[in-house]
Parts: sequence; C-alpha cells; structure tokens
Amino acid sequence: MHVFEFGCGSGKNLVAFDLQKIVTCGLDISPMNVIRANARNDLPFVIIGNQYHLGHLANFDVSFTCSVLDHIEDISQIILDLKNMSKTIFLAEADWQAPDRYYWAHDYESFGFTKLDFIWAGQDRAVYYIWKWTK
Repeated sequence: MHVFEFGCGSGKNLVAFDLQKIVTCGLDISPMNVIRANARNDLPFVIIGNQYHLGHLANFDVSFTCSVLDHIEDISQIILDLKNMSKTIFLAEADWQAPDRYYWAHDYESFGFTKLDFIWAGQDRAVYYIWKWTK
C-alpha cells in the first residue's frame, strides 16, 4: 500500500503507519518540517513542495490532509490533483468557530466527498471532521 500526506509537517501522522508494510510519502512547504520529519521519524520519502507539485505525483492508494485545505482559498486544482493521483482521499479539517484571514471554510461535498460520522480529537485539542472520496 502507498500512502501520501499533503502538508505532512514534521511527519507525525505518517509515522503512525507500519513502514515495513506501507510505503509513505509526504509533501510539505516548510524545509524545516521536512528535515525534522526525515531525521526524527526516519521517513525517506518526505519532500519539500507545495500544491503545484501535486500534479507530478501518482499511484497512491490513499492520500490525506490534516488541517491544510482550510488555509488555502481556492482548492479546486488541489482536489483535482489528489483525485488524479489517489484511489481514496481523506480530509481532516478542524471546525474553527472564528474564521480569520488565513482560514477558508470549504464545501467538500460539492467536490464529491462524503462527511463521515466520525470525529477525531487531535493532539492540539481541536475537533476534526473527516471527509472521504473514493474512485
């Protein structure tokens, strides 16, 4: 199985996978996060990049993001790229009560995602809602 995380940060979500059985890849915009992910977690496939690099990736069984898309105003191309490169996509986004200039609420259902009846409590004490899309 091949798993991809868009906006992987320091790799804390990717390290949860059994790296003996699952090939993981992460993409993050921060060079420091990529260095931390590679050093701390021994994750060999964490690379520096942003949403414009998604179109160059392919053949993942699962892709996911955690609190990334709500920081990007126009996610249309990102969603299209994720759908082209993955069989299944999970989005985990927090329910922020006071949007600010760096937060955009998106209608993921309009992109073909289904909101799951599952809530995840993150380490940051935020409540995350999960959406899923499958080819």
